Amino acid sequence: MEAAKPIAGDNLAKETTVPVTRSQAIARAPRRLWPVLIPLGVFVVHALLFGPWIIDDAAISYVYARNLAAGHGFIAQLGDALVEGYSNFTWVMLLTPFFALHFFDPVITAKLLSVGLIALTFGMIYHAFGYRRSVLVALVLAALNTSFVMWGVSGLENPLNAFFAALLLLAALKDRPALAGLAAALLAMTRPDGLAYALVFPALIVIGAVSRRGLRAYLLAFSVPFALFLGFRYATFGAWLPNTASAKGTITLDEVLKLIPLGLSYGGIFGLVLLAALPLVAGLAFLRRQLDRPMMIVLVFVACGLAIFVLLPLDWMREFRFATNATLFLHLCLALLVERIAGPRVGRVLALIVLLLAVPFYAARSISLATAPDISFQLVLAGSDAISAYAHVAGLPNNASLLAADAGGILYDARLHLIDLAGLIDPVIARTLPDPDGERDAFHEYIFEVTQPDLILIHGFWVYRAALYNDPRFHEAYQPVVVCDDAYMWNTHSVRLPAGLWVRADAAARTVPDDVLNRLWGLIGCAPEP
Repeated sequence: MEAAKPIAGDNLAKETTVPVTRSQAIARAPRRLWPVLIPLGVFVVHALLFGPWIIDDAAISYVYARNLAAGHGFIAQLGDALVEGYSNFTWVMLLTPFFALHFFDPVITAKLLSVGLIALTFGMIYHAFGYRRSVLVALVLAALNTSFVMWGVSGLENPLNAFFAALLLLAALKDRPALAGLAAALLAMTRPDGLAYALVFPALIVIGAVSRRGLRAYLLAFSVPFALFLGFRYATFGAWLPNTASAKGTITLDEVLKLIPLGLSYGGIFGLVLLAALPLVAGLAFLRRQLDRPMMIVLVFVACGLAIFVLLPLDWMREFRFATNATLFLHLCLALLVERIAGPRVGRVLALIVLLLAVPFYAARSISLATAPDISFQLVLAGSDAISAYAHVAGLPNNASLLAADAGGILYDARLHLIDLAGLIDPVIARTLPDPDGERDAFHEYIFEVTQPDLILIHGFWVYRAALYNDPRFHEAYQPVVVCDDAYMWNTHSVRLPAGLWVRADAAARTVPDDVLNRLWGLIGCAPEP
């Protein structure tokens, strides 16, 4: 079988035929990297569609960084025990100096950091592949992808995770085991599921894509920082995993079905077919000896990214929050495969067609999501202000306790003491609140006998999961402030269950100003009257 013909720009690091000194390479890099401004510009313009939106969960990382910068340690609220209620250690550490310098804005700082990290990610990938046009096309497609951009500017760790993944990809392509080990350790510290990337470099050794001689350096560079991190975690929190791992559910075999909507998100049926065809196309390229070393490396990264996405429990947030890295590597893989199989000339024509189709598809998808996004930090912050206003009217003490599932904005506001119904910062709730059909006796005992919240806000899925209405202590000890049939439960399950705000019966305000009452009604969605 005939060997694959080299493609311009295929030569990487040690495969280069013309000697280039280190100083010459450094001098040329800025001039060669300017095309990255194209996908970066697309990313920024796309991100503007989502405006100031920040997902509420992002503020949990904010408050940990704020308290750490203030010298209070790794806590979500003053007076709380040490609980690892975040799952993005490196993101929290990156945010902390901005709080320490009093230079943090929950929207501007987070979004500027995100754009900067995406710029570095795009630059590293473009450089790692020798400034190939096909890679530039892949980056533009990633910048057009709704999921990649939406979660890239959500205030969460996604852009930092993508940056470390790109660093690992660069290290693998250049066969630098020590850098690869450090990047893998940083990925494992950024998200618990990032530990899967520790297997990438050894897998590349097995298939012969990187040198076996680097295994010892890789293992040392990975194991030392990650072991120190695990030691810190256990010494600080008394656990090997973050509390969020207990709160977010378990993995089931049917999670693989998530690949179907993920494929559809890449372009409808066309995107699903492309995702399904990827193994076949890769197999064809392998049989035709067109799978060069860089292509093999990218395929391993795609496999790792998709495995992480499939194995993580289903997330309540829309648009595939855990697929950021998989999306980036998938676009890169497909662009390189097309170039290898079809050739550069045909590849450019196909790239133009795909780009023309992608723009309206992703634009419509992004506009739809930006019009009605997942619950925002700003919305929960406003809700916390409304509840605090009611607490003041009712004569509740400062820092009155509130049981609620929307944690970020309430924690950031810091005027109410949150009892986290989602269990992210409360290990007892994470342990006792079961899956929807489980027993709730221990959970109800904890709520009504131990925490005894002054206020209870519950709506959406949490109405059914907490099932507070099934415990007689709820009706005896609490009085409704604003209550209606929950819209989510009615729209999704045709069930009428009560959502709203309740207050301790001995603290209910006799009169509530209309403006406060109207703001409280805005916290819940009501089903139509029967």
